[in-house]
Amino acid sequence: MNFKILSSLFLSLLIFFALICARGQQWSDPSTIYVGGGNDYPDFTIDNQGIIHCVWAHEITNYHYKIYYSKSTDDGISWTPAQDISLNDTFWLYTPKIETDNLGHLFVTYTNDDNMHIYFQQFDGNSWSCPQLLSEGLPGSHHNRTIIDNYNRFYCFWFWNYDGMIYYRYYENGTWSPIHYPFNSPDHFFFAYAVCDTENVLHCIGTHHFDGETSDDDRTIYFTNSNDVWSDFTQISDNTSWTSGIDVRSDNAPIALWREKINDSPSTVGTMVSDCDNGIWTPPELIVINADNFLSTQNEALIIDTNDNVHIVSNVQLDNIYKVIEYQKVGNEWEGQDIETDNYRFWRIKLKSKGSILHMTYIKIDTSVMNQTETRILYRRKDVISGTSQPKQHLQLDLIPNPSSGEVMIRFEYPRKDPVNIGIFDMKGKLIRTFTPGEVSLIKNEIIWDGKDPSGRKVSAGSYLVRLTIGNRFISKKMIIR
Repeated sequence: MNFKILSSLFLSLLIFFALICARGQQWSDPSTIYVGGGNDYPDFTIDNQGIIHCVWAHEITNYHYKIYYSKSTDDGISWTPAQDISLNDTFWLYTPKIETDNLGHLFVTYTNDDNMHIYFQQFDGNSWSCPQLLSEGLPGSHHNRTIIDNYNRFYCFWFWNYDGMIYYRYYENGTWSPIHYPFNSPDHFFFAYAVCDTENVLHCIGTHHFDGETSDDDRTIYFTNSNDVWSDFTQISDNTSWTSGIDVRSDNAPIALWREKINDSPSTVGTMVSDCDNGIWTPPELIVINADNFLSTQNEALIIDTNDNVHIVSNVQLDNIYKVIEYQKVGNEWEGQDIETDNYRFWRIKLKSKGSILHMTYIKIDTSVMNQTETRILYRRKDVISGTSQPKQHLQLDLIPNPSSGEVMIRFEYPRKDPVNIGIFDMKGKLIRTFTPGEVSLIKNEIIWDGKDPSGRKVSAGSYLVRLTIGNRFISKKMIIR
């Protein structure tokens, strides 16, 4: 075999590998799990055979919801017909949660809104059990949450209206424990999410406010369970917040995601993320601003892949356009990339990781129909190839000087010669100034902002976000004007 043939073969292999890596960084096209009528609260799990199991609440009438189930055995390409597992002819059932153990058994809990209790059903590989009451003696229970540990102990947590506390039971070796609670306090606690690390420690986040305060005083908190011992909680947010997710890295260090109110009028929330480094939570980083308070809960998610890279998927509304966006940290900056854009609202984003695959479910809902008629439950997946889950060519944005009391040079670098847009936003999410492709020098890759709005008025002192958008990718950086 001569040198030319070897060179051609080597080049072909390089191209093939590059195509595989590029594919590994993209989300698949969406497949439809279910469409028709009103659907809400989808949740899913992946068993050890790679089968994806999904449950959701399906509307029969305004006050009658059933729990539906579907599965995919071909990597989410197709889904089985929806199965009514609750066999409920009257009640309003909602917030279904599903987990699987190492033996392939499925565990589902949900809330019955008519009597405000938590119920449990199990699939043993052949059939679904009858509903079993979990919150005995605690009418007013709702917002069930679940987690299964490394030894197949299945936990169900819930919130009780009458004392504002977290309660839970666990299912182990075919038996349910008595009802427990992590905190014995007159304060108000809400359990949101949990993840189990390699040492079988549960890392949990929720919200808390003190006795005598209201939900406007909710702050995000972190706490753990190790060997049935609950830690005290640590507050990790400064303002009113809604928790969105938690995961742990390969060294079992947690990272938390939440939305926090950053402005009252107009109501503005920001997506915040924080790492725990040797037991100390780092100052929260602001990822994105959104002025739509309807999107403040259960509309973003966080997952850590096998390369220890963090993926955050969030819904953002820009005027009447809705986007599903993935954020990844490249160097010291969070870079975003559009996954989907439409006139329809996206809702209930869920992320799971299994091996080298990231899985996502979400709802697509017509924004003009608030009763959720004809909502569609969708699924996507993303292959994470070792060492390639981050973009190889990342965007770079520099602000010189920062802080500034006058002009600011906005300098950038990017891999492609796509149109460049630069927007400057205040911390309320309002667009203050925009620079179109015709205004940006592509020769020097920079532009000077004089610190004024389009009418020539100098902007007020404070914090601003500069966003560089190129194609379907963007990066934002905080800027301080004195």
